[in-house]
Amino acid sequence: MQIVIDKSYLQGVATEAIQRLCEEHTVLLTETLFYEILTATESVQRACFAKLSVRENPVVLIPCVGPLLRYEIEHRQAAFPLIDYRLPFTVEFNPQLSTGTFRHPLTEEETLAQWRKEVQHEVETFHLGATEVAAWCPELRELSSDARRTACEDLKQQTGVDVDAVRNIYQSLQGLEGFPPASLLNSSWVLFRWVQVQLLFALDYVSRYGFSEPAAIPKRVEHDVHDIQYVIFGSLCGALATRDGDVARNFTRACLEGTLLS
Repeated sequence: MQIVIDKSYLQGVATEAIQRLCEEHTVLLTETLFYEILTATESVQRACFAKLSVRENPVVLIPCVGPLLRYEIEHRQAAFPLIDYRLPFTVEFNPQLSTGTFRHPLTEEETLAQWRKEVQHEVETFHLGATEVAAWCPELRELSSDARRTACEDLKQQTGVDVDAVRNIYQSLQGLEGFPPASLLNSSWVLFRWVQVQLLFALDYVSRYGFSEPAAIPKRVEHDVHDIQYVIFGSLCGALATRDGDVARNFTRACLEGTLLS
């Protein structure tokens, strides 16, 4: 089995469980998880890398969504199966990463700083993107908080089971000149999963905060930015290991027959 793991799972289970998972299955480590580890506190970094530093190639590295979307747009075919698009690296983590003595070269620090800027941009624009669900379901704006939460749950259920609904929303997006037509898309496409999972998390956001822009960006928005990636990749390979309840719920919405470890 191929399975994606997120930070909550890597952090939350014993070293032996991670080692057994790596021995018995093909564990896919996304760039998102790598980023989350590298930007965590030193103690969290040490603990996470110690669990992964058990042997050469304990995991398979998967790129972020961007390159896979570009492939599908250019070739008009699904980037599937996901493992065929893994990064061509032999994975052997530096032992110093698990002891706290590793220091990144200047070029890596610069790359990480740029990565932080990109994530921050996604965080800052999350409200605008999430509240665009009103274009799909304008009546959400008129509902009370309780009624809006119920409606959002109903829409999430539809998003998980109705392929045509996802295709229609994809087709309604602006700036799709040169993109594959909606009729080609199904659940094996990264483009399809990107639209579907963005919708699930957007509905969560609107359910919690409504449509008025908050005075300050909620702290959990950065988690949502990362969690979207985990659910996209988990649904593409059909299996996800997480201890985060919201991630688990959105994965099971998107991938009804998927395998969930928690």
